Amino acid sequence: MNKAVFLDRDGTIIEEANYLSSPSQVRWIPGVPQALAKLAQDGWLLIIVTNQSGVARGYFSLNEVQKVYQYLQRELASYGAQFTAQYCCPHHPQYSRTEAERYCLCRKPQPGLFLQAQKDWNIDFKSSMAFGDKLTDLMAPLSLGCRSFLVQTGYGPQEWKKIPQKNGPVPNWTSQFGFRAVPLFPGDLPPVPQVIPTIP
Repeated sequence: MNKAVFLDRDGTIIEEANYLSSPSQVRWIPGVPQALAKLAQDGWLLIIVTNQSGVARGYFSLNEVQKVYQYLQRELASYGAQFTAQYCCPHHPQYSRTEAERYCLCRKPQPGLFLQAQKDWNIDFKSSMAFGDKLTDLMAPLSLGCRSFLVQTGYGPQEWKKIPQKNGPVPNWTSQFGFRAVPLFPGDLPPVPQVIPTIP
């Protein structure tokens, strides 16, 4: 089985840009490409797992999301590495048109995209890691047994304050994997909420 690093996109590996839709808006968070290259060299699969509700809202298309991913691939190649795959949820519980999309199992914190990646790449969750700047990025991987880290970029500092057990400033802590990120544990977060459709 393979070990993977599950990576949120906006605010985690690239700067938060509020519905980023074009490669021209991409700005790597300093040090991230080098960290990803080192992880890839050490045998980790690099898998982006991202919610892109801008698609459901009509701000941009899935094709534009893919163009950003292709740009990130080209950029990371210059560091001698590549992403293994990207998994994207384009849905939103309010703006998607169908009930199936509004109550999908792929939008984080639901585990659908992580489970699909596991199936596609024969991933051992207990040997894997996840990085994200929102608690909803980490609820599913934590529940699946991944070591999970809240990065100190993007929304990370605000999200840290939502953890009742912590109650303090974000520690100035850098993971051994090159990210400025704080480890979280199952007791830090609530369980993944179940998606239950409401029938009018």
